[in-house]
Amino acid sequence: MNPVEKWTRDDLLQLISNQTPESIVLEYKSSDALVVTDKAKKELAKDVSAFANSAGGTIVFGIREKNQVPLSLDEGADPVIISPEWIEQVINSGVQRRIPGLRIVQIQLGSSPRRVAYAVQIPPSPQAPHQAPDKRYYKRFNFQSVPMEDYEIRDTSRRQAAPELSVLLNVVSLKKESFLTFHLQNESQAPCTAARLNLWIDTRLKLNTNGLRGETWLFLESKPVFLRSQFGLIKMDQMNVDWSAASGVPCFAGCPAEVPFSLKLERAKGRAASAIRWKIISPGCDPIRRFQIVESDPLVGFRIGEPHSKEQILTMASAPWLSK
Repeated sequence: MNPVEKWTRDDLLQLISNQTPESIVLEYKSSDALVVTDKAKKELAKDVSAFANSAGGTIVFGIREKNQVPLSLDEGADPVIISPEWIEQVINSGVQRRIPGLRIVQIQLGSSPRRVAYAVQIPPSPQAPHQAPDKRYYKRFNFQSVPMEDYEIRDTSRRQAAPELSVLLNVVSLKKESFLTFHLQNESQAPCTAARLNLWIDTRLKLNTNGLRGETWLFLESKPVFLRSQFGLIKMDQMNVDWSAASGVPCFAGCPAEVPFSLKLERAKGRAASAIRWKIISPGCDPIRRFQIVESDPLVGFRIGEPHSKEQILTMASAPWLSK
């Protein structure tokens, strides 16, 4: 499937045909949930705040569901009445504090321009916890938005006091060689001085570890590990890399830190795609786990896909990396 910001009607139909269930990061709602009433506005703000206070995710408006499984598209919403700007205004006015990085995607349904679905993509917010209109704080639990306990509110409020790390993958192409490089990114105001990067590399991704560059703070597992999915077992090699602010300069917001090693990539004979899983660990913050797709094409070279959670990546039933 395409990234959420590029979804079309076909992507929604694929969610339905694959019977992709709701999860902690995915929820389906009918278009009737987007109506101009105080009750509907409060419910929208509450649900969005719950995703932001948890692991983030996507709410799809325009799909009928039963027992957390999508059934069909509904008639959609009228974009003249329910516009992306209206949805954003309802969320921003109903949720305290404002959620950074929120995306609202309008999806055309059929040939009529007067019928649309919406996908609201909510990141796990570094500004959490966010308060709903009823002055409560909510989280995602068992496919619902439920009130948070006091200790959960306190834990969530410490997100800003700890690093908020992610990994930036990039391909550096030289004249005859290409290398996969890694940088740490920090979205928090709290600096990071040390981290461990765990990597799981799809064995179908051709790597030459003899082409390893940089300092060898690397441990390569002797035995492969497997990702168990609904598509079967996916064989992966595991690597662990330690990073520290050896020069005294920490990783802070707006200044990515280079991880001092890279892997040499070997071009496949034809088009291919494989998966990389990474987990970043740092003192004082929760581990972050994501998957990314590495595509290879003999004509255009390598391309790195957007990061996805495990739940999101396993919904990509048509992704070429899942083919054996």
